[in-house]
Amino acid sequence: MIKILGDIEHSSKGKVEVFTLDQYGKSEADRSIYAAKVGTGSKKI
Repeated sequence: MIKILGDIEHSSKGKVEVFTLDQYGKSEADRSIYAAKVGTGSKKI
């Protein structure tokens, strides 16, 4: 899963940013929680 997210981020040419939410905590299995930010517009949804 992590490799797939990295591949998506790399192939998106800056339109997708993948990052972890480690600063907020981890899953019950002590794994990082990943998030993806998509797009570059000023409106956040």
